[in-house]
Amino acid sequence: MSPTSETEAPQDAGNHRSDNAAETQNARAPEQPFEIIDIKDKGKIINDKIDEASGIVASIKNRGVLYLHNDSGGKPRIYICDYQGRDLGRIKLKIPKVKDCEDIALMPGDPKAGRPSCILLGDIGDNTKSRKHYAIYRIVEPRVDPRSHNEIRVEVAETIKYKYPKGQRLNAETLLYDPISRDIYIVSKRDRFEKGYDKVFRIKHKNKYRRMELAEELGFVKIPPGFLVGYGAVGGDISFDGSMVVIKTYTSVYYWERSPGRPLAELLCTEPKKLPYRLEPQGESICFSPDAKGYFTVSEERKTQAHLMHYRSRR
Repeated sequence: MSPTSETEAPQDAGNHRSDNAAETQNARAPEQPFEIIDIKDKGKIINDKIDEASGIVASIKNRGVLYLHNDSGGKPRIYICDYQGRDLGRIKLKIPKVKDCEDIALMPGDPKAGRPSCILLGDIGDNTKSRKHYAIYRIVEPRVDPRSHNEIRVEVAETIKYKYPKGQRLNAETLLYDPISRDIYIVSKRDRFEKGYDKVFRIKHKNKYRRMELAEELGFVKIPPGFLVGYGAVGGDISFDGSMVVIKTYTSVYYWERSPGRPLAELLCTEPKKLPYRLEPQGESICFSPDAKGYFTVSEERKTQAHLMHYRSRR
């Protein structure tokens, strides 16, 4: 069985996806089990600026395009590559700086409602647990010309500032967007010496967010305790139709299937399925392919160039 066209590199600027996400209005029950049957190294991440990849997400507007960003201390940039790791340019956000961007998510659009697809960049990290508040930047997904390799400058359409209840200061590396409820979810990262599970927080969808949102604590993600550095969620994604969720630690990938009508917070409290994962140096990034027939991972550069990995499912 050959890979689908969704895992091929873009051919030209006209070869793009619609950002219409009509199919995301209700989670569809998977037709057959999500089972990984092929793992491929798609190639090196060519752009040397991507040296601490902390988040990755697939474009819904531009066929064969992935968005990546660096870890703490990075500039407000989103890097663009194809499904073979080749450089396609970058997006520069028109903001002065970011503190600690840890994950990225994609908001499918709805043309009938006049709503474009958007990228969410999560400035949600806090290793020292000293931040008073956190931020998520929303930008309208641009059109990417794979032949130009240019820098695309974009305005931030919205900055969603938030804090945690009871004055909690938490490090988080997982940002999820639910295309069904349109809510934003943050999963905190449990320190390796902490007991228990990673916490789940929600920022409910609003047409206009307040100056400072209070994230709602919903419970815990039932990720099995790992071994030392394996503790804690370091990245995740929800499929564009809302039916599947992945969250990864440094050592494992966990997967949930969502039945129609089931709340996401309730789903994450259930036992996940463990999926195949080849250990990477400081691997923190994971996303579904647009067709939800597999997922991508990428690592940070630790004395070796980062590689883009693709895991293909039978679905």
